[in-house]
Amino acid sequence: MDNKEFNKKFVAAYRKIATTGKYSIQLANKIGYGAGVLATDMPKVIAEKLEAFGGGCCFHYSFALINELEKEGITAFWACVPEPEKGNLKVQKAVVVYLMPDGKRYVADIIEDVKASVKLEDFDGDSCKWCDSDGLNHDHSRISLADAAKASDSELVPGYLRVFGKPYEGISFNDFLGLGKYEEITA
Repeated sequence: MDNKEFNKKFVAAYRKIATTGKYSIQLANKIGYGAGVLATDMPKVIAEKLEAFGGGCCFHYSFALINELEKEGITAFWACVPEPEKGNLKVQKAVVVYLMPDGKRYVADIIEDVKASVKLEDFDGDSCKWCDSDGLNHDHSRISLADAAKASDSELVPGYLRVFGKPYEGISFNDFLGLGKYEEITA
C-alpha cells in the first residue's frame, strides 16, 4: 500500500472511531475490559460492544481503532502510557501504535478526540486535524513514540510507552497481559 492509499484508509478509520459514541467510564465498566475474551478477538469484540453501548473509555476506543485499521490492512498494536490520577499511580491510558508503509511507527491517542466530542465536520480536509473553539489546532493521530512517552512523564510516574505485540492464538487477553511481554519506550 502506498502512502496516499494508506492515508486515505487511516483517516477514514480514525474519523469513524473518533466520532462513534461518547467517552463514558460508566459505559466502559458495563462493557468490561476483556475478561474471558481471547486476546486475538479483543479488537473485534470490543469494537462491537463499543458500538452497541454507544461509548466507553480509552481501552475500548483503542481496540475499536485497531479493529478498524486492521480491516483496512493497517498493522496496529495496543499500547499504554501512565496517566496517574487522584493518587493512583497504576492508572494507564490505552493508545494505538500503528505501522506506516515505510515501517515507521506512530501513536494514535484517539480518546482525546472522543473526549472533545469531535464531529466529522470538525476535521480539516483529508486529515485527522481539527480546530477547537479557542482556535487551537489538534491532531492526535500521528504522535512519535518518543513524544508519547515524554508526554506521560510526571512527578508521580516516569513516562513510558508500552507497546504490546500481537498475541498468539488461544491465549486469553488477561493471560496475554500477565505475560508482561511488551516493548517499553521511556521518556
